[in-house]
Amino acid sequence: MLRPCCYACPYTTTKRNSNITIADYWGLSGTENQAFKDRLGVSLVLANNSEGLEYLRCCNVDLRASSLDEALSGNPMLSHPSSFSGCRKNLWEQFYSHGYESFLKNAGFIEDPLRHFSHMAKLHVKRLLRKA
Repeated sequence: MLRPCCYACPYTTTKRNSNITIADYWGLSGTENQAFKDRLGVSLVLANNSEGLEYLRCCNVDLRASSLDEALSGNPMLSHPSSFSGCRKNLWEQFYSHGYESFLKNAGFIEDPLRHFSHMAKLHVKRLLRKA
């Protein structure tokens, strides 16, 4: 859930005042760097100017080059604000009238136990089939 101001955020652009931008690298699997994917996630670090690029060169971290087009394909909020889906009001009404747990279930943050069991069983079967 986003704050209402996120739907009109003036900072969702590639022209930024900061030297660097740090985000989650969503969409990494569709790029040349997909082998770099990590189960804990990969960070996207954008050098917004020459000063930012120089700073990144001095850092002692494992960096991989990626094009801006690749980064934008999985991270649309770098180029435009989030779209309002219209269900925000209903979720907050659910929260205030039925409580936090009901709100989390309705928003999809708490998975139904039977659905979770089914998902885990499928994963286990897939692992067994790969080993066979």
